[in-house]
Amino acid sequence: MQSVTISAPLRFCIQVGDTTSKTRRNVMKQGKVFHSGNVRKMSVVLSALAVLSASMEAAAFQRNVSRTGADGRTASRSINTSRTADGYNRSTTYAGPQGNTASRSAQGQWDPATKTWTKSVTAAGSTGQSASRNTTVTRTDTGYAKSTTVTGSQGNSATRSVTGQWDPATKTWSKSVNTTRSGEQ
Repeated sequence: MQSVTISAPLRFCIQVGDTTSKTRRNVMKQGKVFHSGNVRKMSVVLSALAVLSASMEAAAFQRNVSRTGADGRTASRSINTSRTADGYNRSTTYAGPQGNTASRSAQGQWDPATKTWTKSVTAAGSTGQSASRNTTVTRTDTGYAKSTTVTGSQGNSATRSVTGQWDPATKTWSKSVNTTRSGEQ
């Protein structure tokens, strides 16, 4: 059985069990609650409620997912997200059925003065190795400039720089991509 619990201003629990055709027919006979059209309608209503609720107090969101396999082994994921004045923070922890754990943290920030979005992501595996990715995107007068640097667990890094420009006179979009690597072995 899969169980997903979402804790936010709007709280609900979804459980998915046996989905054999006999079970689906029995559920459908009991008021057609899970008929595909009704599921779409329910998801639209839940989405609308989540958006309305989130707009009122969307300071934090937590999601915990746990899955148990047929052999009884369990894996889980926990996600914590919070909104900041100019972006967000998110941390995720994974736990595997063998007791292995991994984590990921991400931060995003918008600077309206410089028209720049900055995002930093760090991931760590169960062996203690970590990797990171830092991205900066800036709006320019004619397009954008984007720079992403990825650093691996052994210190190797790669930087990808992209510029995009619109020329209204020729109605032409041009894009330039440059990648550099360092620390390769």
